[in-house]
Amino acid sequence: MVNETNEFVNCIMELSLEQRKQLYIEKIREEYIPVKVKWWEPEKPLYHSTKEFALGYSGIINTAEPMVFKKLKKETLIWAVMLACISVLLYFVTKTFSFFHIVVIALFFVVFLPKLVNPMYKIRVSRNGIWAYNSKQEITWQNVMLSYIKEVKGNEASTYTLIIHYYDPKIDEFRNIESSLYDVFPKEFSAAIEAFREKAQPS
Repeated sequence: MVNETNEFVNCIMELSLEQRKQLYIEKIREEYIPVKVKWWEPEKPLYHSTKEFALGYSGIINTAEPMVFKKLKKETLIWAVMLACISVLLYFVTKTFSFFHIVVIALFFVVFLPKLVNPMYKIRVSRNGIWAYNSKQEITWQNVMLSYIKEVKGNEASTYTLIIHYYDPKIDEFRNIESSLYDVFPKEFSAAIEAFREKAQPS
């Protein structure tokens, strides 16, 4: 539905940019209105504006420096633990320090340690705008139309996804990106978005 809205609004070129922006915002908000389902039907995702989610965060956001949310790849941690366990077991079995142990130590320090100490950037929020690993560009606050957190409820816990709706002046179109918030607290992240967005507003 969101992609259809993008195409629909992008095609109405006879309207002014401000009119197109307003139309786009109205249509997205309509799509995100909660839908009631029958008791036997699966629950639909819930869409919370970041402004709404930020109200649930009681901490302090420091806007003096960009706020970076990082992601530690599970695969890296799993392989590091597996190699360490195998190395230890072999040492207890053979009671010797073999070439394999040297290889494991080398792999740990050269391959795994840098990734464990400095995990990949996932999302960066600053006074200039917001950058996500799958956006390929920093989206300035001036071009951010709407920011939402999509919540999908599971049997044990909910999963959260950031959705940014923005205007791309280079191609004169409205677009949206989605970034998983795995390992990121959605309320703290929402508070960061709102705090930096407020700092970017002209006084």
